[in-house]
Amino acid sequence: MTLLTASLSLAGLAGVCFMLCVFASLSARLGAVTRTPPRHRLFWVGAACVALSASVRTTIIFGLADNRSATTNLLIYYLPLCAGISVSLYAVWFYWRWLVRE
Repeated sequence: MTLLTASLSLAGLAGVCFMLCVFASLSARLGAVTRTPPRHRLFWVGAACVALSASVRTTIIFGLADNRSATTNLLIYYLPLCAGISVSLYAVWFYWRWLVRE
């Protein structure tokens, strides 16, 4: 992987993590107004999983970890990323589904 694509992949993960933090803040305010259960905390869980995945990706890019095993790569990079996005998708649907009906 070239340095340019590696940097862009890390920038993409950082962007997703930032987006989840913004969603958490907006959903906390919306939840306070509508008095819904505090499910906005799921965004923080999702952001933590994406940040974990980004840190693993950073160690792989800079050669601090070995990524030769597909199973290891699946368990330490793709699984936390998928879990974080899935949890955040549930929270997005809980707070923002009313936009679909409008």
